[in-house]
Amino acid sequence: MGYLILQAEGRFDINTVMAGILVLTAFALALDGLVGRIERRLMTWQPKAGESEKL
Repeated sequence: MGYLILQAEGRFDINTVMAGILVLTAFALALDGLVGRIERRLMTWQPKAGESEKL
């Protein structure tokens, strides 16, 4: 994808550059959401944000 964006940039094809950036952004957001779900599922032993450990 990066190679496609780089080639389009060299040809001054702004539509392809923007489409590539949008695809990469969507992929990054989806991957972040997936990792967040996996982390929440596997890290159940950790206290949630804002909670403190009771002594």
